[in-house]
Order: sequence, then structure tokens, then C-alpha cells
Amino acid sequence: FPSKDVFLPQVTVEFATNLQHFIRTTPIKAEDPCKGNGLAKHMQRFKRIMKWCDEGLGWLKPNPIDKFRPWVRKYRRRKKLSIDQVFELEMLQGLSPMLDYVRDLSVFSCYTGLAFADVMQLSPYHLELRDDGSILCMIQRQKSEELSTVPFLHSACDIFRYCCDE
Repeated sequence: FPSKDVFLPQVTVEFATNLQHFIRTTPIKAEDPCKGNGLAKHMQRFKRIMKWCDEGLGWLKPNPIDKFRPWVRKYRRRKKLSIDQVFELEMLQGLSPMLDYVRDLSVFSCYTGLAFADVMQLSPYHLELRDDGSILCMIQRQKSEELSTVPFLHSACDIFRYCCDE
């Protein structure tokens, strides 16, 4: 921009559009450009500041960018695996040791409902054998920091034993 400071009367819809273009085309880090929702969040914050100048402080009447709508990408729901796809994934053989490990983690997550971060911190310490022979996992969830009790299916127990043996 030609100057460092922009005064409130200089802010227009054209300015907001130019600011959006500037943020998109002039990244702070070359390897991490600001696009999509990151750009939309910057523009939403800019609009919030302008609304505050208009309604909260009365510095600006009327707000020139009130009708400016930054584009926000809609999140799509991820497709869930069918039980047949989980079985098919579980039966994959002959992969590299690393892909076998990733396969086991993925299938284990499907059988337990635990997130990847929770699976990675899992140890035998978290398991509890019940009187009826079933196994419960008592783990502090990483994201919510809540204690979670998860019953293990036999398939999940087999994967856990296999991974612990290696």
C-alpha cells in the first residue's frame, strides 16, 4: 500500500477488496500463503473492527463496508467408512512395515472411537480387565481433557496385543 496509515474515511468496499487481494498475494511466509478460511477470518476481523468503530465508538457513520461479504469455505462432512471398508482395510497384507503400522492405527481408531492423538499416548497402564473378561480403556482425552472410558472390542484387543509385542 502506498502509505502506512489508512484513515477511517479512506476505508471503502474497494479498499476492503484490495486488502483481501493483498493478504492473498503477499504472504508473510512464502511457504504458508493465507488462502481460503484463513483469509476469510482476517476479513471477518477487519469487518468486526469497522463495526466497532461505527456502532461502538461512533467514529464512522455509516459503516462503508457493512455490505462487504468475505468468502468463507463451507466445511464438508467427511464420509464415514462402511464396516466392509474397515474389514477390507484390516485384511490388507504385504504392505511395508510403516504402512502396516498406519493401517493398524487406523483400524484400531475405528474399533475404539479414539482419536489418533489419544491412540498414540495409549499404554497398557490405561487398560483395565473386568470380571467378565472384557477390557476397558480409561484414558484422559487429549482434546477435551476429560476422562473417557472405552470398552475394547476383541478386534481392537488383538491389534493392541500385536502392536505391544513388537
